[in-house]
Amino acid sequence: MKLKIIAEIGSNWNGSNEIGKKIITSTKQAGADYVKFQMWRAKDLYNQSHPNWKEINKSELQKDIAKKLKQHADKIGIDFFCSAFYPEAIDYLEDLHVKLY
Repeated sequence: MKLKIIAEIGSNWNGSNEIGKKIITSTKQAGADYVKFQMWRAKDLYNQSHPNWKEINKSELQKDIAKKLKQHADKIGIDFFCSAFYPEAIDYLEDLHVKLY
């Protein structure tokens, strides 16, 4: 069995499609087999009165961005997957043909 390397991105892409793509490319170049993001909703985890609410809310992986990041990962040959924090995220990830969640 071959060891598989997962690059956990989490929220480190700061809600930026461009940063997300750069991180995906960098993880591929570093030899990772998978790139993993987190699909959660800020309102489910934080109160809007949180002092960092704007940054937290911005870091939420929206469906349209998830699609773009998955397409980029597919294009460069690295598997994309997510931790799904709410039931609808699973349905969406399945629609994108994400293999793991």
